[in-house]
This record gives sequence, C-alpha cells and structure tokens, in this order.
Amino acid sequence: MGNIDESFFQETEHRPKQSTIEAENIPLIDLSPILTSDSLNSSSEITNLVAQIGDACQKWGFFQVINHGVPSTCREKIERASKEFFLLPTEEKRKVSRDEDNPLGFYDTEHTKNVRDWKEVFDFVVENPTLLPASHEPHDMELMELKNQWPNFPNNFREACEEYAQGIEKLSYKLVELIALSLGLSSKRLNSYFKDQTSFMRLNYYPLCPIHDLALGVGRHKDSGALTVLAQDDVGGLEVKRKADGEWIQVKPIPDAYIINVGDIIQVWSNDRYESVEHRVIASSMKERFSVPFFFNPSHYVMVEPLEELTNEESPAKYRAYNWGKFLTTRNLSNFKKLNVENVQIYHFRNGDLFTNVLVGLAPNDMVQRTTRRRDTLHSEGVHRLSELCCFAATQLVMLGKSIISTANKVADQDANVEILKMEWPEDSIERAKVIRSKACSMTGCVEAVSSSFITGISEVAEAYLAAVKSVAADSHEVPQKSIQDKANAYAENLRAAHSTAMGKIQDGLQYLPYVVISTSMPAA
Repeated sequence: MGNIDESFFQETEHRPKQSTIEAENIPLIDLSPILTSDSLNSSSEITNLVAQIGDACQKWGFFQVINHGVPSTCREKIERASKEFFLLPTEEKRKVSRDEDNPLGFYDTEHTKNVRDWKEVFDFVVENPTLLPASHEPHDMELMELKNQWPNFPNNFREACEEYAQGIEKLSYKLVELIALSLGLSSKRLNSYFKDQTSFMRLNYYPLCPIHDLALGVGRHKDSGALTVLAQDDVGGLEVKRKADGEWIQVKPIPDAYIINVGDIIQVWSNDRYESVEHRVIASSMKERFSVPFFFNPSHYVMVEPLEELTNEESPAKYRAYNWGKFLTTRNLSNFKKLNVENVQIYHFRNGDLFTNVLVGLAPNDMVQRTTRRRDTLHSEGVHRLSELCCFAATQLVMLGKSIISTANKVADQDANVEILKMEWPEDSIERAKVIRSKACSMTGCVEAVSSSFITGISEVAEAYLAAVKSVAADSHEVPQKSIQDKANAYAENLRAAHSTAMGKIQDGLQYLPYVVISTSMPAA
C-alpha cells in the first residue's frame, strides 16, 4: 500500500470503535424453495419466502442467503484466483490499471467521501463491452464502450471471473424477482430494466493495516445501483448501520452464504418502502481480507423513478426521474476519485412536494422557521461544496503542470506518491492538450452538477412553502412569502457566483498549462 499518509485517516467521529455489536439478528434466508422451479408460482413456501425478503428489505436493507444455487466450486475458483492476483508484485498488477478512458481493471487509491480506503480492487463488467454515456451532459447522446482488461497471471483468472459472474447474475435475477413480489408487483416487473445491464464485479483485497484504529477498509457509503451480492471470506469486517438506532453492526460471516443489500435504485423504485443502508468495512491488523461484491445495475438508458404501481395521491412519487447512465457517468468522470461519492446522490432528485406535505398543517411561524432552516442549510452546504471543488480543481491543475514537467525532465518528483504525478503523458503536445482538456471537462462537470443541484433544491424549498400556504389564510403569510422567495433568489445568485468563481479558477489554470506543454515539448538547445 506504500507509505502511510494522512489521506487514510478518517475523521474522529467516523473511526472504528474498539468494540462492535455482532449482528446475530441480521436475517438469514433459505432460498431452497426457488431451486426446484424456474418460475415463482404461488405456493406456501414461496409466499413465506417473499414475506421474509420483504421484511428484511424493510427493516434492515441487508440479509444473508443460503441454499442459493451458486456452485461452491465457482466461488472457490474466483476466491483462489483473486488471492493469487493481489499477491502479485505491484508492478505486475499495474499492467492492467484502470484509467480515465477505461475505469475497469486494477486500482489501489480508491477514495470514499474524500478519504482513501485501505484496499486494492480489480473491476470487470458482466456484459463485455458495456455501453455508457460518454459525458454527463444531458443532450449529449454519444456512447462509449467499457471493455474488460485481463491480467496475464494467474492463468485461469479470466475464466474464474466469467464463470462466477454467470452464476451470480442468475441469483441476482431471482432476488430481484422476489423483491418485486414482496412489493406486490409481478415477479418479472423489474427484469426488463436489466437488458443491456451495466452490472460489474469487484474483487477486493484488504491488506494488513497497522493503523486500523484510524483507517477503514472502505468508508461509510450506500450502494448507488439496484442490488449488491457480496461474498466475503471468514475474516469478516463488513459493518452495517442499523436503521433502528444508528449503531454499527458487524455482519458475521456464514460459510457459503451471500450478503445481499438493497441499493439506491430499489429505494427509488419502491418509493422509500425499502431503504439503501449505509455500510463500511473495518481494516484489520491481524488478517488480510478478500471479498467479491457483484453490483447489479440496469442499462444506461433506464430512467430511474418510483414505480407507477407504488405511487398514488396518498403516497406521491418522492423522487424525480433521473437517467442511470448519466448518473453513473457523472460519478466516474475522471480519476479524481475524491469527488465521486460526494457529488451526486439520490437525495438530489427528491421531490419538493414532500417538503410541502411536511409544512401543511403547521402554525404560520413554524412553517416559516422550517422553510428558512432548510433553505439556509442547503445554501450553506452548497457554498461549502463549491468552495471545496474550487480549491481541489486548482490544486489538481497545478499537479498536472508538475506532472508534465517531471515527465519532460525525467526526474521523479518528491510528491511521486500522489497518483496524478505518475501519469504517462503522450509525447505529442496536441495529445497532451487533449488529456488536459478532458480532465478540465471532468472538473467543470462536477462543478456544474453540484451548483445545479443546490440551486434547484433551494428553488424547490421556496416553491414547497408557496404551495403549503395555499392551505391557510393568505394574509398571515403575505410578508413571509415575499421574504422567503427573495431570499431564495438571493441564495441562488450567490451559488451561481460561487459556481462562476470555481469555473474561473479552472480556466485560469488552463491558461497556464498550455505554456507548460509547449515549453516541455520544445527541443533542447
């Protein structure tokens, strides 16, 4: 993992506790009833199984399954191949490193919520190639192909991965069908969303960690896809944030069991009946850990929104529709991994109508206070995030310049542990300029997404208030209405100014970099 640095250190409140609660009561579900039939025809066993699935999704968002139908030999092969790969020398693993053009392959500097994870990963897609939008821009219809890259060693690595993926994909479809039934839908209701799927598999390796009290194998997060199917070894380390009290609960490994968790997409489809739950992985100073999660994701063209059957006047849609491919591309714009998780989340697509429902029935003063508090919080957080993005973008542009100079001079920079300084720059100056332009687009895309999200949020809060006051006497809200709307407009302008500042910083940096490219491309005197 290289030299230990502070990029691994979690904030004090997010560091692992000395003692954790072992989750004996995370549901363990026997799937044997589905092994005897290709269809999920109604029977007492299937009905009971569906009820168990629904209860687990609602109360925990996590459960374990046994008698699942995935051959144990497939799992043994991929676990063995994974260990053999990760124990190779680092230079050998980096021959299949992922980069900005291809986010598949080996990677050892993953970040979660701006803190580096204590792990190494190898990613590959189930459908090879997999199509994704080439950019986050809503009107850009261009697609790009993601293609797997495979290492030369171990010899059976690709075969083990592909064989295992087929078995887990079948299990995932069965689980999605059971979840659909638990929501009162037909068993095949969700299947069409996974035609041309963007699902991918990840091999995780967690080396021994001498700072296990400061770092995490993976920081707290929720999974953005539909469903995750996890195989973990006997070391354990996965912790789930219990919905009932917010305590971190350790998930005890069960031989040949799979851990299943609901992702953000199912939360949206179910209109919050089922919730995607935060989880993390503890690092260990005693034993290495290996795991294999499968992320079951829909096709890039799917518009994710609450299902029509699960919404009505009493339970309106809690989310606006969003395009899954654009969502995923926005989170994978570049190698600047510190920006991924923080920028785009499903709460950015929550409908303002929900806040209207919260306000209706409150006393006038309470209505104003709630609106003001939420509006001010959104503004404060938006300014803070844009400021962070501005500083980060400026820093990255400086680092790009240093990387170009270091490459041209063929001298190792003292900050060589920073990933961006290790970039391999093309010899041609025009090609170098294209690389810089691509990275700048990634940064500007992040700024655009964040500013747009918070400006929209503030506007929706004001609109929710205006909708709520229609249910009460107009004269009691005449002055607050204007004040709240004016303040919302002012905050939106303030965020636009912060957005312009961040974009300006990026442009300033871009004006500097061409001189660096030209000067390092000129022949020596």
